[in-house]
Amino acid sequence: MSRPGLAEQLLAVTLAHAAERAQLRQAERAGTISGPERELKARQVAALRGARETLVRLLRQEALGTTAPAVGAARLFHDAMVAAHGAPDLSDPTGDQECEIP
Repeated sequence: MSRPGLAEQLLAVTLAHAAERAQLRQAERAGTISGPERELKARQVAALRGARETLVRLLRQEALGTTAPAVGAARLFHDAMVAAHGAPDLSDPTGDQECEIP
């Protein structure tokens, strides 16, 4: 299986960001989230937003043909993926859930 392109990754991260943001807002309105759990969820949403912004930047560079030096582009990509996958999953209250990376 080939590695997804930047556009596919951007779509996946955008959808994940929208879903997490909607869940956070819904929980806030319902009053079912507060304190550290709310802060953690907000950080996860922010990390996904950062990943999305990085992928947009990489796609723009690719489209303009003005890609950054290989090390710079690799670092941006790495940061985006860490942000997208590194935030904890709050749906597992025990914290024992394994992170599955495709």
